[in-house]
Amino acid sequence: MSQQMPPNYVRAATFNNKAGMGVKLLAFFDSGATEEHNMANGSSVYVARTIDKGTWTAVDPIKRVELTGPEGKNCEFDVKVSGVAVLSYTIALKLVCEAE
Repeated sequence: MSQQMPPNYVRAATFNNKAGMGVKLLAFFDSGATEEHNMANGSSVYVARTIDKGTWTAVDPIKRVELTGPEGKNCEFDVKVSGVAVLSYTIALKLVCEAE
């Protein structure tokens, strides 16, 4: 009998902008959808997406995040976890990205 592997995905994430500047956040989801947020310094945004299946809804996991500052500098990363996660990220000075 084969064992099923547990799911591994990011269900949702909060992004806190402490970079000292406004940034554009672009989240990429498993379905191929994207979500864009223009974040002022000191602001936070909660990113989560579901897919309407008619009589039920499915989670659309976050797969990748890109951040762009006012000078066009980018910080990008793939989101990988073990299990199902709801994460919090801090966007720091010079778009240094770290997971909390």
